Amino acid sequence: MSDYNAPPMWDKEGNLTKDHLKLGWLREAIGEGENFLKCQRAYPDIDRAVDMLFGPHEERIPSSLSRVYVNRLKRLIREQVATLSNLMPTWGYNSDNRAVEGQVVVLTKLLKAWYTSSFADRSIREALQYAAVEGTGYISPIWEPDFWCPGRGEAVLKTYGAKDVLPIQMPRDHDLQRCYAVIVRTEYPLSLARGAYPDFADQIQPDRTQPGWLRRGVQKVQKFHWMLQNIQILTLNQKSLV
Repeated sequence: MSDYNAPPMWDKEGNLTKDHLKLGWLREAIGEGENFLKCQRAYPDIDRAVDMLFGPHEERIPSSLSRVYVNRLKRLIREQVATLSNLMPTWGYNSDNRAVEGQVVVLTKLLKAWYTSSFADRSIREALQYAAVEGTGYISPIWEPDFWCPGRGEAVLKTYGAKDVLPIQMPRDHDLQRCYAVIVRTEYPLSLARGAYPDFADQIQPDRTQPGWLRRGVQKVQKFHWMLQNIQILTLNQKSLV
């Protein structure tokens, strides 16, 4: 990077730092974070692991055997994630001060109500799914200002995969809390991004032609088409034998 320190809010003359300087540093930081992830030994296996779940298998099956395929690996991952995410919210607040005992009871009830109403268990399951497939999963609490309705927010848990979190100046012990900065990438539709930052709406440009979830949906359709082809081939083979 040209400068390891992030640009300050105010320059030496007391003016706000130019936007292009901030964006330039962020682009360099993103490049550094991506290079750090790519240098990890398991990085090339992330896409391969996802393909193993959504794409055809790589096993060589003799022509004399049936080509019906059951993705047992995907089933095992689902069972393990379901077991680990089946948590019972038995935790709560505690205090040795008997004067605040009533407040402790209220906070514990609020905690259990939040866990069941904010779908926190689903977020924990998603983080475990990332960890089971990509090797690393992240979960972070954030404030969603319009969770229930416009103007009524709630604290929710957001999940991220191995490629979504970019550490900047990672220490030797690989502790994210001690990094100089951590960039979290989240995919937003163009309309929502421009609505969140109306003053910079003309400067926000899309970086891809279609969302990532649509690309994953196309992969599932391709997998289903591949399965239909195998079923048709198997049916033709059975007819030829008859």
